[in-house]
Amino acid sequence: MNLPIASLVAFLLAFAPPAPPASDPPSPEPPSSPPTPISPPHVSPAPVVKALERLQEAERTRVSLPARSFRLDEALLVLGQLGELRIDADWAALETIGILRTETVEVDARPGSMMIVLEQVLAAIGGGYERPIIDGTPNGLRVTARAATAGSGGPVLHPIADLIESAPLLAADVDRPARFKDASELTELIRDVVARDDWYDVGGSIGRIRIRPDALLVVAPAFIQLEVARLLETLRIQRPDRVECSISIVRMPIAAVERIRLAHPPDSPTAIAAIRRAPDASPRFEALADLVPGRRTSVSATHDDVEVVLELDPRWDPAGHVLRCRIRGTFSTTSSGPVDERMIETDLELRLPAAGVVVVLPSTVSQPPLSLLLTTRVK
Repeated sequence: MNLPIASLVAFLLAFAPPAPPASDPPSPEPPSSPPTPISPPHVSPAPVVKALERLQEAERTRVSLPARSFRLDEALLVLGQLGELRIDADWAALETIGILRTETVEVDARPGSMMIVLEQVLAAIGGGYERPIIDGTPNGLRVTARAATAGSGGPVLHPIADLIESAPLLAADVDRPARFKDASELTELIRDVVARDDWYDVGGSIGRIRIRPDALLVVAPAFIQLEVARLLETLRIQRPDRVECSISIVRMPIAAVERIRLAHPPDSPTAIAAIRRAPDASPRFEALADLVPGRRTSVSATHDDVEVVLELDPRWDPAGHVLRCRIRGTFSTTSSGPVDERMIETDLELRLPAAGVVVVLPSTVSQPPLSLLLTTRVK
């Protein structure tokens, strides 16, 4: 029903409250109160949230590709169909790092998570000088070159109030993880551990970190956002008394080891699993040990004609945030003839709750190349 303008105005005036008498003094204004502080907004847009969910979905979904030769683009298509998750490939960007859609890949039929199987497929091809990136999208996964992810991310607000010192800890809180003195110190750790060359602050072009009240605003692709979130969760874990350590030594061509390492994130336990499962990996040594921070642990064994002696010395860093481990090892031949001995001594950083580390030992006159594989998990 359309009313004339005059009728509408009359209708509004009829129901308007009466005006106060002219003689009444104006009411005093209530005292002004300080503005209510505004909490940081929930800035994570839906596409970023969905992209993170797709990455986690790929880590949960188990698949097994048929054991045969595939063209790379065909392997990605079949893998996406098996995992019911779309996989897009940025072929123009991948060609810049030596990866072509027409390359042939031999597939390992053993089952694994969709993410691990995809990483193994990508590890089997390419020029090997740059690892391709598996990023999340709202609709699935995207395989591309690292440089092509610049500008593809979004903002995520990561809460950090519980990780920052605000007051002296009470006696009941002595077992809590060590805290950071301010957000800047925590930001520096993130830049040093996660995608260290990709932050704008150090000359990169992929991610930014901005300090907000009780939070860090990270603008980066989904794969970096997931690493930041997991690092923060790791820092929230109570410092364990013991860490379970799996130690393996395999004989394998160095080029094959490096190709698998490039296909996985740094210090990833999935890289260790992929090396162990590789068809050209020959196991030479296996051991399990409980690492106690502040106490040395020794393991030794003889396999075929190689005697292995290892000493591990795990200690917390001065701030109590990172577990570092010094490893000393001797690898000696036990067969008759001249003694051929190799020694290693290195310091490693063990991420918690899980980490995987590879130490490559080149070949000698009588010993083939060996790879020392360490996997640590909080018990």
